[in-house]
Amino acid sequence: MQSGKFPYTKNDLKEKVYGTDRPSLPLEIKRAKEEATRLAASIATIETLFPGGFGSLADVLRTW
Repeated sequence: MQSGKFPYTKNDLKEKVYGTDRPSLPLEIKRAKEEATRLAASIATIETLFPGGFGSLADVLRTW
């Protein structure tokens, strides 16, 4: 990262997430729902890992 070059390309990431660099919209939606479900099950972990970002949001939402 110090060199200013990323160790991956957008297509590399798509290949890892979807199994292809040209996913269909239904596949993108399916994977998004799977990840949202996974993340929703571990909100406390996300809050701990990102206290300045997500932690702040979670604190505000709890006051509603």
